[in-house]
Amino acid sequence: MEASCVQIDTARMIHNIKTIRAHIPPDVQLMAVVKNDAYGNGALKTAELALAHGFSLIGVARVEEASFLQKNGITAPIMILGLVPKEEWEDAVQGGFLIPLDTEKDAEALEAAAKGLGKKALVMAAVDTGLHRIGASVEKTEALVSKIRALPFLKLCGLFTHFIEPELRDKSRTWKQLDLFKKALLAVGDTEGLLISAADSAAAEDMEETWFNMVRIGCLITGIQPSKEMAHPLPLEPVFSLVSKVIHVQKVKKGETIGYDGTFEAPGDMYVATVPIGYGDGYRRSLSGKASVLIQGKMRKITGLICMDQMMVEADASVKTGDPVVLVGKQGSLEIRATNLAEMCDANVHEFLGGFRCLEKRYI
Repeated sequence: MEASCVQIDTARMIHNIKTIRAHIPPDVQLMAVVKNDAYGNGALKTAELALAHGFSLIGVARVEEASFLQKNGITAPIMILGLVPKEEWEDAVQGGFLIPLDTEKDAEALEAAAKGLGKKALVMAAVDTGLHRIGASVEKTEALVSKIRALPFLKLCGLFTHFIEPELRDKSRTWKQLDLFKKALLAVGDTEGLLISAADSAAAEDMEETWFNMVRIGCLITGIQPSKEMAHPLPLEPVFSLVSKVIHVQKVKKGETIGYDGTFEAPGDMYVATVPIGYGDGYRRSLSGKASVLIQGKMRKITGLICMDQMMVEADASVKTGDPVVLVGKQGSLEIRATNLAEMCDANVHEFLGGFRCLEKRYI
């Protein structure tokens, strides 16, 4: 068992899932977005819990992620949220995954691939309303949908778009995107029986008009708010903790340096504890000298440069080898939040948490 690991509180995750489900009407389907290993929280477990408590679809970034979930027992519909490379179309069709399309040319090519397999490809038409990542323009959406509907080995399952900044207090650009999406839907005509999706986690909290009949939820499941500007944040609880233990304690004399390059000089005689986690495990080196950890319910500042697999922190005579260390999460009355650490190293919180996906996960 590794000294350092990620701990996921499943009771809190279930609380978050149920809270989200209660917030969104039952006639609106929920997709659990578990890309990048569910933002470091474990894609399979997150998907299992979401599906057990009211969600009905799963969203991932790549075919490889979808195949992993399917091979491990996930039978719910799985949507690939990014465009699928042509060399992976066969796997996507065989898996029965929802495949985004945004050009008529790709629709014809996917039709040929699906026909060769003797199996229909399930398709979601992607509409670009301003993010300019994937999607047909609003003006070309009608032609794209008509093409998909005309091809016998393609099955149109829905239309979707991505917002740019629904997490901001100023929603003006998002309202414009919504109007464009509605324009595309109007041009398409009959959408009965299709999945219509625009809302992500931020829009799920603040913009009911964007819900249509399917909402994509990612960070909210993990208890992380999309931003500090949410007008109607749900009462969610963070599920992610990063823990380790002290493996070494020593006394350092005044004037001695700690760590590589001698960037920290002891201001006086002091105790230093070594913790077996570093930037190779995902804990950013840029947090050196800025962040703290919790030992014995007290904040202990990181001293010197964070190493690849270890770091040194302030201690005192009471700290002993084997003492639990919390790098993200609560210990006693104090808490270290992932959002604060991400801000310190100028990173998105999902980027920060996703960096720990190679660590052992323990579900508690």
